[in-house]
Amino acid sequence: MIRVLIAEDSPVMQDLLTHVLEADPAIMVAGIAANGREAIEMVKKLSPDILTMDVNMPVINGLEATRIIMRECPLPVIIVSSDYHPQDVEAAFKALQYGAVAVAEKPHSYGALQFEQCAARLVRTVKLMSEIKVVRRTFLSGAAKSNIDLVPAVNLTKQKIQLIAIGASTGGPQALEKILSSLPPDFTIPILILQHITAGFTAGFTDWVRTLCSIPVSIASHDSRILNGKCYIAPEGLHIEVTSDMTFQLHNKPPEHGSRPSVSVLFRSISIALKSNVVAVLLSGMGKDGAVELGYIHANGGITIAQDNESSLIFGMPGEAVKLGSAQYILSSKDIGTFLAKINV
Repeated sequence: MIRVLIAEDSPVMQDLLTHVLEADPAIMVAGIAANGREAIEMVKKLSPDILTMDVNMPVINGLEATRIIMRECPLPVIIVSSDYHPQDVEAAFKALQYGAVAVAEKPHSYGALQFEQCAARLVRTVKLMSEIKVVRRTFLSGAAKSNIDLVPAVNLTKQKIQLIAIGASTGGPQALEKILSSLPPDFTIPILILQHITAGFTAGFTDWVRTLCSIPVSIASHDSRILNGKCYIAPEGLHIEVTSDMTFQLHNKPPEHGSRPSVSVLFRSISIALKSNVVAVLLSGMGKDGAVELGYIHANGGITIAQDNESSLIFGMPGEAVKLGSAQYILSSKDIGTFLAKINV
């Protein structure tokens, strides 16, 4: 039985979340906190398996409560937010930096369009995230020790890097924070980020990436040309591919590995279109999306990187790539940023 603590100040939403979660026989609501302070106290008292956290709450808001909980009594925290409130979305992604494991959409009222789909996604997220082993976040200042100097220098004399492609799922935002903040403002190689994300949150995710990145960030569009010095975000609901003339192609063919967009589709197109002139990075996430196709890029002479186990929230996708021999380098999220900054030539 998964014991869930709900942190939510609205009595109506408290009842709705309780109904949605307890409709699954594997889930029990262990308690309800009406503000962030109560959430902190109840986590310590009840020791739930997982916490769903609202963003806007009185006394202590969800963002600050997440920071304190991950420092003092860590457990998996899912931020449950309204996708139509931009300020909530921004705070939700900030909470990921503090250690929250996922962002989920608040279910709409009974009878609302897509209520059942939204409720099912929330239940699925709670069940998956409850299995994650989180660590205490101390938020110490100062740079972490790096092993980047142990990585051989990358010889770019025989290849021109045209694109850095990054695939990520659960735990990806935490890794992206470290990677993107390591890049200098004069970084010229275009970057494409494909992050599996809850429907409706791509615009908020893009705004959050802008706060990390010192280069311009935008959502990729069909037939648009890929420009140097730009960071692109894959749009939701569509596969994205890269062509040999450096344009994006979007389509709605069936999902792969349960996802659309799929990292596998992206990496497969890159292995054909760009050959050796690409750096492909596979970050934290469940499943196998992109792992085999990272190997295609490696076989064609491209530079391939998998996030290491220690810095990954979930070592599924990068772990599968490591198992298959698809990754040329296995690095922490911080070291990936340092690595990419070194190849900006």
